Formats: sequence, C-alpha cells, structure tokens
Amino acid sequence: METRRFTAEEIGPAADIIRRGGLLGIPTETVYGLGANGLDPAAVRRIFEAKGRPQDNPLILHVPAMDWLERYCKHIPAAAYTLAERFWPGPLTMILERREMVPDVTTAGLETVGMRCPDHPVTRAILTAADLPVAAPSGNTSGRPSPTSAADMLEDMDGKIDGIVDGGPCSVGVESTIVDLTVTPPRLLRPGGVTLEQLRAALGEVAVDPAVTRLMGAGEQPRAPGMKYRHYAPKAPVTVVKGEPSAGAIFIARHVREGEGMICFDEYAPLFEGLPVERLGPVADKAEQARRVFDALRRFDHTDVTGIWAQCPDDHGIGLAITNRLNKAAGFHIIDLDRDGPTASAPICGRAPDYREQDAFLDRAAGRVTPNARPLAEVMACLERDRGLTPYQPTAAERVRFRGQVLEWLNLDGRPADAPFPEMDLRCWRVPGQPEEGRLWQDMISGKGLGRGAACRGLLEELALLEGVTEEDIRTRSPRFLNYAYILKRRGAIC
Repeated sequence: METRRFTAEEIGPAADIIRRGGLLGIPTETVYGLGANGLDPAAVRRIFEAKGRPQDNPLILHVPAMDWLERYCKHIPAAAYTLAERFWPGPLTMILERREMVPDVTTAGLETVGMRCPDHPVTRAILTAADLPVAAPSGNTSGRPSPTSAADMLEDMDGKIDGIVDGGPCSVGVESTIVDLTVTPPRLLRPGGVTLEQLRAALGEVAVDPAVTRLMGAGEQPRAPGMKYRHYAPKAPVTVVKGEPSAGAIFIARHVREGEGMICFDEYAPLFEGLPVERLGPVADKAEQARRVFDALRRFDHTDVTGIWAQCPDDHGIGLAITNRLNKAAGFHIIDLDRDGPTASAPICGRAPDYREQDAFLDRAAGRVTPNARPLAEVMACLERDRGLTPYQPTAAERVRFRGQVLEWLNLDGRPADAPFPEMDLRCWRVPGQPEEGRLWQDMISGKGLGRGAACRGLLEELALLEGVTEEDIRTRSPRFLNYAYILKRRGAIC
C-alpha cells in the first residue's frame, strides 16, 4: 500500500479516506492519531491490525464539537457539559455510556465509550467534512512511543495506512487526559494535558485509578486506552529515577554503564557528556518536558544503547502525565529516591563539611597552619615519580561517575539547586597496587574550587598535604583548608 501525504490544506481528500473506510494519520494537539470511521466495524478492525493492538484495548471517538455528544452517548451527566465547556476543544477524553450505534469493536465490548474534541483545526475540519466520528488511537505500533510529528508516525505506519495529514508538531506532546464520568466520584483513568488539579477545580472530588501508578493485572479489563499494557516503550529497557533532580542525576551518574543512555533535565546534560543523552527540558518547564518525552524515547531506537536511565518530574500538574508515560515505558521499573533513598555507598571524600561549624577548631587550625601551597602540576609530578602513578584516560561512563561525585560534594557545600552546572577539567591516574574497581585517581577542577577522589584515603590525604594551602585558603576557611585541617587533626597534628 502507498501511503499518501496530505498537507494541512487538503481537507477534502483526507476526509474521503475516512468516508471510504480507510485509515488516516491525523494531527492533534496531543499526539498523531491513526483514524478511521468509528461506526464502521471493518474500518476499526483495520486500526487494530495496523497497530498490532490488543482487541481488549478500547478506542476513543473524536468529534468536532460538543453538540455531537448526544449522537453517540446517552445518559450524559451534567459534569460532561461542565468539562466540555471548560476544556473542549482540548486534551480531554470523557468516558460516557454509548448508544447502540457505536460498535463493540470500538469499545472493546464495553458499554461505555471515550469521547474527545481535539484542539487542532485541521483535524476538526476533517471530522466536519467526513461528518463521522473518528476512532483514533495514537499512530504508533502498539507498545512503542507515541508520534508527535508526521515523520514519527510514518516510521511505524508508512505502507500500512491510506494517508497521513502533516499538521506540524504536536503542541502538548502527551495523550489526552481520560476521566470516567459513569462512576461517582469521577475517576481519572489516564493523566494528560488537562491536569488532575484542573479536573478537581471543575468537578470537586476526582478519584485516581490505581492503574495510573501501577501495572494492571492480566485478568483486569481496561476501561480506557493506555491503562493495561506496556506502552510508550523504546527497544532498550528503561529505568526511571524519581526524586530531587540533583540527587537523581547523581544517582544515575553512580550507576550508569558504558553503552547506556540518559533522558535528563537540561541542567544536568553536561554531567553525562560522552554518553548518549536526550534532553527532557528544563527542570521548571513541565510543558516542554511533555512535548519532548516521546521524542526522547523514540530517538533511542536509532541508537544501539543497551539501557536507558530517565529522570522524571514530580507528580504535580502535567508532571503526573509525564511520569505516567515514563513509568509505563519502563514497565514500572522505578527507583524512588524519596521513598527508598540512594542505595549506592557514599563516595570517598577528603572533606568534612561539619568542621565548618566548629569555629574553635578552625581558629586553632588557622593559628597552626602557614601558607605552603605548591602548584598542582608539581604535586602530581612528585606522586608520579615517588608513588608510580600513571596518567589514565577514563571511559565515558567513568567520567560521568567522577563528575557525579564532584556534583555531590558541591551540593554538600551548599550549592544552590538552580546553580548552573559547573565546568570540570577531569584528569585521571592509575594507582599501583589498587584493585581494578578502585585504582583510579581522579582530579577534577570545578567552578567551586578543587574536588577530588581517590581509590584509597591515604593517597588522597597525601596529595592534599603535598599541595598545601594558600593564605587566602586560611583566611576564608575554604573547602581546601577544611580538608587540610581535617587531615592534620586525624594525624594528631592539631587537637
């Protein structure tokens, strides 16, 4: 089959495909959909065949206006009109009782049907011209990330459908919110572009279905799309890390392996330099994260990564929808740092930040220490000569791990959460006599001074003592001075 490409102006030919029982790719504000006449069982079955979609996964009917609801639904509650007046056209699907004309194949045998009026003028014009409700799930192969552009959809559907209308990139980027209005209180079945907070502001109490935050069981019947099956998934396995953004980035840096990729907030992309990275968007811009999340997942299918780590936002606002999509992409393989805490051991570090608060100790140390700083190059030359250290080129994953350690140390020193990611000049050496996992010596220069880690504390302390401190270090009680004083105390030189 040849898939015809239509521009946004070719409304008539596109509508003809719907009327003839064909399959048409349509743009919406959420994602691109795979549309067919929702009242034609044969046409609807072609949707399931093209996508490889399970037959028990119901479809949504798309209509051009609120006054079409009475055509296909009965016993419509007042809440439906309240929501339609406030959010239609827009990214909201309402589950209502269906009329008999809506076929079983569209609803997966349920007595309810999802109804939506999309906020895209091209698709509403096609619906009006066809004068039919269009059943349209997302236009991807079942289980894969949803398409947010015509090019994305053609990756999966070229040659399987009759045509596609290019209406530009999607403005929301995640599928519509689905709320069930056949139960009391109304129940959120899938988070999306209309947030839970907005629904509650309009309706009062709105329950959240357990399937939003967990996998459905094998015997459970989904009441709406996106509830039961592993969705939105790239080829490589995904692990989602929840928690404060900086802590999440550090956790991933500790655990990432060579050949794995990251989906991270823009602010932390420099941490993962050298490994495949897709930027989710700024920490504070959830709308941009929603637009990017499926693109990020899909792009990894064009790489050979063996696994994907993903940061995710909190659950407020549209963050709930982003998190839901990432969790489903991961098969709910989630590491929740707020709940579980970081499982990795703390890095070996020569600092003791608590000593900053011990003014008496610092005063004594300042009185005993004289400026004795030596250039770092001279110190390293001495260690290379006397201890046999040899320069080493770390792998990309090792560089990420070292940068993560520096970021953690800077955070312990009170680095603001919204501070720019510091530039780091990373240099490494092999340490003779150390095991494979611990023989790296790293020296990292950051925007907040010198941070370093070693395979053994003794070597770390030796370098600090050889390097010494400047008069400015002593006067300002710098981290370098704190580290130096702490080592002297450990060795009994300062009480």
